[in-house]
Amino acid sequence: MQLTEEQKKDIVKKRSKRFVRQDINKKSRLEEKWHYPKGIHSKLRHRRRGYGLIVKTGYKTPKFIRGRTLDGKKLVTVKNMAELLSLKNVQDNFTIQLSSTLGKRKRIEILSKILELKLPYSGDADKEIEIIKELLNQRKALRKSKKSRKMKKGSKEKEHKKEESKEDKSEEAPTEESEKKKEKKEFDKLLTKEK
Repeated sequence: MQLTEEQKKDIVKKRSKRFVRQDINKKSRLEEKWHYPKGIHSKLRHRRRGYGLIVKTGYKTPKFIRGRTLDGKKLVTVKNMAELLSLKNVQDNFTIQLSSTLGKRKRIEILSKILELKLPYSGDADKEIEIIKELLNQRKALRKSKKSRKMKKGSKEKEHKKEESKEDKSEEAPTEESEKKKEKKEFDKLLTKEK
């Protein structure tokens, strides 16, 4: 369904309404995400003029426009390869958008399939694939460097343990001093028992 220029303008006008959280301009830590005003004296809650818009039913977009892009195309969210392949034979005017829960590897597979089938996509598939591959390569390199560090650390620990065990063995050999200490301990035990 193609939209007229007036309908497109209406969509833009509808979507240009901003529902901003109260006191967003006063506190930098607040997000622009909408929160209903809860204060007793809140001017926004009392719907005073000049204090911003409040979310209510009258702002919903018309049904024939809802869920469409500004071109008038329907947005279809794809979560897996089966959903993508089911769109192959659809005659409707649509644009594909990928689910935000998709992982990087699956995303690459689906994007490459979109390019292969020449299906309409909301973004630039080629650029996205390049960016994701670059991220995966960086992660791989980081993993390798961590692994090599662990290996070095592990070998150092083994050497350290070997040295400690050698020292322990050399200490285990009975010497005159160690025998005197043992005798003294035994003597102290006997004294404490007698008391």
